[in-house]
Amino acid sequence: MVNASVDRVGDDPRADGLALVAANFARAAAAAGRQPERFFALGGRVVRLRFAGDALITPLTRALAHLEVAASDTPDLTIEIWDSASTGTDLSPLLGGLLEMAERAPFELLSPRYELRPLQNGRVSSTYDLGSGVLSLFDPIDRRGYYWVRDAAALPYYERGAPLRTLLNWWLSGDGLHCAHAGAVGTSDGAVLLTGKGGSGKSTTALACLLSGMRYVSDDYCVVATEPAPVVYSLYNTGKLRNEIDLARQPDLESWIANRERAGDEKLLMFLHEQAPDRLLLEAPLRAIVIPRVVDAAASSLHRVAPMAALKALAPTTMFQLPGSAGEAMVLLARLVKTLPCYRLDAGSEIAASPKLLRELLADLGGAESARKARAAGV
Repeated sequence: MVNASVDRVGDDPRADGLALVAANFARAAAAAGRQPERFFALGGRVVRLRFAGDALITPLTRALAHLEVAASDTPDLTIEIWDSASTGTDLSPLLGGLLEMAERAPFELLSPRYELRPLQNGRVSSTYDLGSGVLSLFDPIDRRGYYWVRDAAALPYYERGAPLRTLLNWWLSGDGLHCAHAGAVGTSDGAVLLTGKGGSGKSTTALACLLSGMRYVSDDYCVVATEPAPVVYSLYNTGKLRNEIDLARQPDLESWIANRERAGDEKLLMFLHEQAPDRLLLEAPLRAIVIPRVVDAAASSLHRVAPMAALKALAPTTMFQLPGSAGEAMVLLARLVKTLPCYRLDAGSEIAASPKLLRELLADLGGAESARKARAAGV
């Protein structure tokens, strides 16, 4: 069992855990000799990223580049970011020892979603992701987050493709939005949300839509809101394919791959802001939820399904992959599937057929929405 003295770093993490990480960042920034900043707009809100040195700037901002904006004196969220290797500064002995204990006894100190129990209370949220080695803390009152990793050079591809997602989700969840493990494609007049478990065909479908001329919000993570009406916001400009087999089905993407020398089971990663900036869609009204699944047939088809089917596809992976307020997330996602029509897309081997079906669906739903608004206006 874990010694009681480390069950919680202190009664008030603001006075100890947060103070320790803030002091660690200050030491790292002083050692690096500079604190460069980058600013990004998300859902009408501005996020400031403050770095200790340069090592993590490119790894953590390449996927966000399409959202970059001018500096703001009043950001809605500030995240302070550093690594030990490039700054030559270790974590404090207390924090470093706590992480070592979490690595040795993860079931005692970490939740299934990597929430670091000794640094959490009703206010402060914290995770230590054993896969990426990222420590994240968030203080919702000060709207400040902290992000540390031992070595920027060792940051895995999936963290580069979807950086800071835990911190961003904690922050957005307090503002009536939520990150969703889903893709989205469409036009500025309306988009469909693509959801389903890994390997269901979300990424293949989203990228096929992009290549067909539709606009691209995401293939994996995006931000959704339900009030006053359902809307989706772009979060990352990345695209991913599982392997060379998937790439062979969409050979036009070959020159876009950013990690050709990938290791192990890495997915093929693209930064679409660098390849197709004019095809990215930053936000759009949501018109429908679509659950792709790959079928052993040439043709593709769309079928209306019950809201519960969409919720089962969307909620479990969203809540497991994105620590935050699970209760609020479930309420938001349940409202979303009840508000929007839900469909299953049986995606056949003729990849171009799926974008055509989704384009036709959006046209039909857009016409229905225009008619509804006209009736409401008495036209």
